[in-house]
Amino acid sequence: MASIGDGTGATGEQIFFASGGISVTKTLARINDTSYPIANIGSVRVEPNYGVAGCLFLIIAIVGFALGGPIIGIVVLVAALFIARYFITYKVIFRTSSGDQSALSTSNQSLANSIKGAIEQAVAARG
Repeated sequence: MASIGDGTGATGEQIFFASGGISVTKTLARINDTSYPIANIGSVRVEPNYGVAGCLFLIIAIVGFALGGPIIGIVVLVAALFIARYFITYKVIFRTSSGDQSALSTSNQSLANSIKGAIEQAVAARG
């Protein structure tokens, strides 16, 4: 279960997010087995990655449009877009002085946005 907000850990450090192998405190973001010092993070963003599946569904829709006419094409396109959304992954990316670091890839958009929000809180709290 995710803990989001202003909690305090055993060390007395403020916790902005904790769930599974992921935690964000005022000084450190731990994502699975990797730790990222908050002081080194300039900004954070979430990017959707549609992958090959999204392109494949789009090609199928175009072929459906070409072979079946506009009605079939539109039906296939809507179905392809509906199905493709299940193949989207979301990357949490940190901007650091040494460039962008992809910290996490997940199919859970809510989790990615929660981590982003917690990192933003931690960056703001560090001053």
